[in-house]
Amino acid sequence: EPIAGNLGALRGLLSADEIDVAAAGPLLTTLGEQVRQVAVSDVGTPIADKLQRLGELLAREGRSISG
Repeated sequence: EPIAGNLGALRGLLSADEIDVAAAGPLLTTLGEQVRQVAVSDVGTPIADKLQRLGELLAREGRSISG
């Protein structure tokens, strides 16, 4: 799934009355990996440090709530 699709899925999860943690954790982890891949690409070079940090935070939180 592209980043945009995963962001849409995350928005849906976070907009729900009750967050599906079992779905949110892996989704955050995937988004973190995707953002880190962009950070090392030509597109992400100008802001690579910030993208790397964002990717790390997303992945860490995803792993944290996944158990």
